[in-house]
This record gives sequence, structure tokens and C-alpha cells, in this order.
Amino acid sequence: RILFWEKLNQNRICVFLVLTVCILVGTIYSLKYTPKECLSSSTVMLIKTKNENENLGGMELSKNLISTFEEVAKSELTISEVKSNLKLDIENNKLNDKIDLDRVSSSDTFNIEVRDASPEMALNINAEVINVFSTRIKDMYGDTDVYIVDAPHVLREVYSKPIMMFVLLSAVIGLTISTIYILALMKIEKNIKSVVDVEID
Repeated sequence: RILFWEKLNQNRICVFLVLTVCILVGTIYSLKYTPKECLSSSTVMLIKTKNENENLGGMELSKNLISTFEEVAKSELTISEVKSNLKLDIENNKLNDKIDLDRVSSSDTFNIEVRDASPEMALNINAEVINVFSTRIKDMYGDTDVYIVDAPHVLREVYSKPIMMFVLLSAVIGLTISTIYILALMKIEKNIKSVVDVEID
């Protein structure tokens, strides 16, 4: 074990170069060949439409709506309806993975983001999620509406897979190659030493 670390230290420049090359190759490959997707974004707000009988119970209802927003918006029923309305040929779980919902600070406002290879489809899915969710909220809570603050729009292009994943994988490959190189070097030196010892004897 000590010999391995000694060899690693002796060949640290070579190991560093191998790691650097692997990481560079992995990064360039991921930037060039990783498919890109369009990210559509929209912002909606939960608003009570009836102000009579405004009391603690109404506030609790609002808090419950906020806490269950993602559950309702990304539920199997909602996803199935979105898929049916848009006539999408995709599994529910894959469609669900395309949709992200985030609460804006501590408000009743939410940001909806949808990823898809097609900008048009990313917009359509985003709009339909709002439409289906609004209908379900209206059915569940008659005094609450979903108000569109920011209509669905294409935000930017994003990579379908995280670049950091390729960088880390490249680093692992570099470390593996370096380890194999050090072990092979130790094996060769050991064999040479054995041959020399035999000749001396």
C-alpha cells in the first residue's frame, strides 16, 4: 500500500495530465453531443374569489392549497388529463418528469417549468397543466381561482442531462486509468527486480 502511494506521488504529474485530459474530453463531448431541450416557464397565483366570511378558516384553506399545489398539479389524474387533451404518446411518469413546480418565496405564487425537445410542445404542456389544474381547483374549492401572472413562454435551452454528471464520470475514468497505470508500473518493476535478482544469484 505504501509503495502504491509512493509510485502515485512519483507519477503525480502524469496522473494529473490523465485526469485533466479525461475531464476535458468528457466536458467537450457533453457540450457537443448532449441533446438540448427547451424550457418553458409560467407563473400562476392562487386567488380567493369570495371575500365574505373571511376568517381563520379561509386562511387555513389557502395554506392547505399552497401545501397541496404540487400534489394536485402533478397527480396521476392531472397528468393523465393533460396527456389525453394534448393526445400525447408518452408514459405518465415520463410526462411528470418534464414538469417542475416551485413556490415563489412564501407567497401564493408558483412557477411552472416544462422541458421538451420541441418549443411548441413545451409551451402546450405548460398551458395545459395550468388549464387542468385551474379546473380541478375550481371543482375542489369553488371560491379559489388560479390567476395567470406570467403566461407560458420559452425561457431558454437547457441540456437534457446535467453536464456535471459527464464531468464526474470523466474524472472517475481518469482515476481508474491512473490507478491501472500505477499498478501496471509496480508489476513491471517487480518483474524486472525479480529477473535482476535471479541473474545476480
